[in-house]
Amino acid sequence: MPVKPSQSAVRVLKVFEQLARIQPAGLSALARATGGDKSALQRDLATLAEAGWIQPSPGDSRAWELSHQLLLLARQPPSSRALGDQLRPLLERRHKVTGETVYLAVPHQDRFVVIQAIESPHFQRIVPPVGLIVPLKGSATGKAFLSALDSEERARHFGGPLPDALTAELEAIRAEGYAVSDGELIPGSIAFAAPVTDGAGRPAGTLVVTGSSDRIDRAQWAAIGRHLADAAGLASGALAAEIAEQFREGARERREQA
Repeated sequence: MPVKPSQSAVRVLKVFEQLARIQPAGLSALARATGGDKSALQRDLATLAEAGWIQPSPGDSRAWELSHQLLLLARQPPSSRALGDQLRPLLERRHKVTGETVYLAVPHQDRFVVIQAIESPHFQRIVPPVGLIVPLKGSATGKAFLSALDSEERARHFGGPLPDALTAELEAIRAEGYAVSDGELIPGSIAFAAPVTDGAGRPAGTLVVTGSSDRIDRAQWAAIGRHLADAAGLASGALAAEIAEQFREGARERREQA
């Protein structure tokens, strides 16, 4: 029998997430943002404050903001940390070849999180900090990720049927091995992304090169994209080999325990 989730805990966590988006925020602002009852929200805020997750805002004692508790506990999941460490040399090589910012993003729910990044030395550059949230729609990362999925999974992640133009673009990305987002998220910037897949061919993350569109002209796109796709192919092969080795190691341990 499946275990039912605690609805009160889910509500408190949603309040915490909403506060993180709009902080500092008072009771009325949170009530408008969540559509929740103020009495219930007061209890939720009191619970979060008692547990040390939020604190009164120094500038307004009636408003709340996140405490440093999140920073004290924040750690990448072991799987993401291992992937980031494994692919760091590839990122360093792409950074050396392109001279632009490179990063690795992994999927998280309906978006992506940057887990490794190396900044460009240029004065004018894109700087994605570790922990940055990258949206699915409009990003090179999202396009590269969707291109590695079948049509049913694409629709599930996208939240419904894909426009015909996007479907055609994803098929072209799948054939070429990389996606491009030219100012779709950040005006004046351009990003290239290639999917890194696991042993089953599912996207586990994306390698990304990003910089100023004034510096990266269209004549460079194909070369940057191909090099990135090649690097992602190497990363996918290494990841598949690592997963296969883990499977073999687990099988050996089970035989020894039998």
